[in-house]
Amino acid sequence: MIAAGVPVIVGTGAQNTAGAVRLTRHARESGAAGLMVIPRVLSRTTSEAAQRTHFAAVLAAAGNLPAVIYNSPYYGFETRTDLFFDLRREHSNLVGFKEFGGAKGLSYAAKHITGTDPELILMVGVDTQVVHGYVNCAAQGAITGVGNALPREVLRLINLCELAAAGDSDALRLATELEAALMTLSKLDEGPDLVLFYKRLMVLEGNLEYTHNINQSDALTAEQEAFLDDEWRRFRSWWADWPGADPKSVPVANREKSK
Repeated sequence: MIAAGVPVIVGTGAQNTAGAVRLTRHARESGAAGLMVIPRVLSRTTSEAAQRTHFAAVLAAAGNLPAVIYNSPYYGFETRTDLFFDLRREHSNLVGFKEFGGAKGLSYAAKHITGTDPELILMVGVDTQVVHGYVNCAAQGAITGVGNALPREVLRLINLCELAAAGDSDALRLATELEAALMTLSKLDEGPDLVLFYKRLMVLEGNLEYTHNINQSDALTAEQEAFLDDEWRRFRSWWADWPGADPKSVPVANREKSK
């Protein structure tokens, strides 16, 4: 993808610091656009000292490559204000924060981390909180699971959120409607079978090569697949009938005013 000119953000891995550093160096040398730095999770996960050493080693290996810390309570460790700014004092390439902790976590990050410095960016990392992240927390990007399978629809949601954050009331209404319609599919991001769910969505969207899994034993149950298929058909029917799918649905005056 890098060779094709596609900007690539590399996740640094979490098994151990040495592996994360090797991957970071490879990403930098290959021309990656940035890094998503993940805490170590297999040992000493709850130790702030161990996590600081891990983050610092990855950020140092990155050189000038911009990086965001991936924060998630599901990893068993949460990066808070003191640690973030302690790292940033030594590593200016730490430019942001990706929050997967839901609305409360996004609000904390916006108030205590990214909101304290205009050079820092907040990334929404939980599919169900895109509107809250953009409109209430000044997020500047989103990393979503469902966006891998429904990129056009999620990009439309982000476009509406950007307009809503600038004060466009029509865009806020449409963004709220779209997020609500996507909610069931978005919540699949919160469980251990998210990859299987989103690969099935890719198949439903016409990408049959995603039928196969690396581990042959990995599969959705018949009930899970039926649930997903029904929900996908419901969303597709709604999207086809929803006027907000057309970018022209936001009045021109409002779109111009919000730029």
